[in-house]
Amino acid sequence: MTMTETVETTTRKQVAKHYLLDGSGNVVEDEGSATGIRYVQLSTNETFDYQVSETAKLMLAVFGAKTLATNEASQVRNNPKGGGSDTEQMAAIRDRFTKLDAGEWVDRTREVAPPNLDAMAEAAIVVMLADGKITEEQVGDIKAKVRQKLDDDPKYLTVLRNHPRIPGEYAKLIGRQVKTTDDLLAGITS
Repeated sequence: MTMTETVETTTRKQVAKHYLLDGSGNVVEDEGSATGIRYVQLSTNETFDYQVSETAKLMLAVFGAKTLATNEASQVRNNPKGGGSDTEQMAAIRDRFTKLDAGEWVDRTREVAPPNLDAMAEAAIVVMLADGKITEEQVGDIKAKVRQKLDDDPKYLTVLRNHPRIPGEYAKLIGRQVKTTDDLLAGITS
């Protein structure tokens, strides 16, 4: 950091804790097992538990869908590496809702940590090799070019994220749990 640069840190006091509840009112970690929520106001320690009723499901779903679309667009638009275009915002919304329709809960850590550009470049290389688009001899040169493009053009990250297989390879490389075909079949054959 140079003498003319400053760093501003903003802290916010936590005012509540949020939990997921199963049908018996027990706290669970897995969103797929949750049927309700618990909201604890820290200043008073007052608790509100709510099991989602059949009547409320559609209202909550519509409200949540509207909020999620706004959040996805905002995340792209307010990217610290450069605001995303209208096209990129719409692509992010479509991508998130496609994942919802597939039953995929999105890892919340992706929303707070910047992407690992080295891993993203590596994921692109894995896919290019698998598709026969590059040879082993070209890996070093092409990976350096992909990595440089990620640094030079923030929109190129969106290009990589919109490839059907690169996000999965990226997830594996950074250690996220990735569902296998066996996992998909287990969900319908059990």
